[in-house]
Amino acid sequence: LTVIGDNIAGIDGLPVDADSDGQPGGTLAFDFRTVSVSQVEGTNLSGFIYDSNRKDAEGNNIPIANARLEVEGLPNVFAVTDD
Repeated sequence: LTVIGDNIAGIDGLPVDADSDGQPGGTLAFDFRTVSVSQVEGTNLSGFIYDSNRKDAEGNNIPIANARLEVEGLPNVFAVTDD
């Protein structure tokens, strides 16, 4: 998981301090694996999927439309990104 604080505005409008260095912005990266195959009622997963190899005219990553995201171990739990 990579959190790029420069791309996330906090409630104060400043970039999120993802690396906890006391300054707006920064990047936090870590790896993890889950093994639970039980859904937790009332939980939700949300976010954006970007093609980091393609940029728009302003240099921003381009979202990937129609990407299928699956939950390992739960074959019937998936989402498909929109435009």
